[in-house]
Amino acid sequence: MQEAYVLYGAVVGGPDKNDDFWDERRDWVQTEVALDYNAPLLTLVAWKVATDGNDPFYTRLQEGAYAANRPDGTSRPCSNPDVYCPNNDPYSFSQSEQIAVGVILGLGAVAILLMGLWLTYEWQKSMKKGE
Repeated sequence: MQEAYVLYGAVVGGPDKNDDFWDERRDWVQTEVALDYNAPLLTLVAWKVATDGNDPFYTRLQEGAYAANRPDGTSRPCSNPDVYCPNNDPYSFSQSEQIAVGVILGLGAVAILLMGLWLTYEWQKSMKKGE
């Protein structure tokens, strides 16, 4: 799979409690790149680039060097990015989660409707006092 944007040297979430790390795009807990832990690193790299005429070491990586050392695709469930994996789909909910979301949205809609009715009542009451 071709990567649209390659972030050389980006700090990611990191390994799990067993010190296992799998570089899989769908496993956002381990592979998400966030600003809060990348800002200090990027500041140091920017300072290094600004004060040194040489390119940073990570720009001299040979193409395919990572792919040659990547673990097998069968080493973890759903590790093939070209195949749909329902376990890693962030938009699929279980039936109980769907019911909970429906109840919460329904209660929110009822609360908004009641608030609108109350405001209408108060507005009409204030208009009658003004007559």
